[in-house]
Amino acid sequence: MELYVYDLNFNYCGMLEDSKCSSIIWTSSYYDCDEFEIRMPYFDGLFDLIKQDRFLRKNNSDRAMIIEKIYITCQYDNAEKVPVVKIAGRGAESLLDRRVCASTKTYSETVGNNAREIIIDNVLSTGNAARNIGIIELGSYPPTESGEQLTQGQNVGELTRSMLKEQKMGTYLKTDFTKKKFLYTIYEGVDRTKANMNKVEFSPDLDNFSQVEYYSDATTQYNFCVARSGVDGTGNIHIFSVASDGAGTGTARREIYADISSFDISGAGSAGALKLLEPVAEQELKKKQTMETITGTIIDGILYEYGIDYKVGDIVVLNDGYGHKLNKRLVQMIEYYQGGQKTMAPTFEDI
Repeated sequence: MELYVYDLNFNYCGMLEDSKCSSIIWTSSYYDCDEFEIRMPYFDGLFDLIKQDRFLRKNNSDRAMIIEKIYITCQYDNAEKVPVVKIAGRGAESLLDRRVCASTKTYSETVGNNAREIIIDNVLSTGNAARNIGIIELGSYPPTESGEQLTQGQNVGELTRSMLKEQKMGTYLKTDFTKKKFLYTIYEGVDRTKANMNKVEFSPDLDNFSQVEYYSDATTQYNFCVARSGVDGTGNIHIFSVASDGAGTGTARREIYADISSFDISGAGSAGALKLLEPVAEQELKKKQTMETITGTIIDGILYEYGIDYKVGDIVVLNDGYGHKLNKRLVQMIEYYQGGQKTMAPTFEDI
């Protein structure tokens, strides 16, 4: 693993050799900020290379990590004091966390456009030159559903990431050395579950999935929600029912109750009450689906190489080797490098 170091003007500062590092934890995320942590013995010239607000880029990657924290501690080896350095930080998208939504405004386009407009107003063209971050530029984005977002003092990075997560969209600041910019990129993971050259499957039978565990729990398998409102403006109480896909009858029907009678809807009429009940019932069902998971350790380089054949955000096939296959989205990948060995710990979510 080669780590290249640059300042925020995109000037090359040098290379941090992994052979000089005791351990590297490199975490790439679909919805959240990337993170990293590196430990190494102190060596001459280290602090000429490693400085806060410089960024690291891994070979064959367009994602960058910004150095935010530097620690120095001392360990003892045969009574000899050995200084140890730890550096840590987050992905370049953390630059957006340095701004807040400074004014109250409602955005009512698609969710992707809303996120981009929030960044234009609070990061790129703020009307105050001191607030603008000139090394960020808008990049590509896919279509998203319409939505409405009120801004009023929220952190720009946290807000836009949460908005896109609701749409199952990922985001990061793509490194563009030609422009010397970070491109604000919204993207949708690739579906790699189809039976073609694009398919990515992990299984002990393919020797690329180890320490595999399968778990299924039907005790939370609710598929029908009954929601009850309080008294509306006309003195009526409303009941609204929502069924999930495949909800059956008899023993196959599993009901759950959502009570929002404590909500003050005295100013609402029948239509307003039902408008409140439907999303409450749907959200309750989403939290109460059958739990079925497969976990394990991915062995990189056998059939597929991470960062080339699949990336965070992609949907892949997990196979426990006993007939259970699940399509899951890779939302986070932690890469551990220690003693010349690489271990990969993925996190998946239901699709």
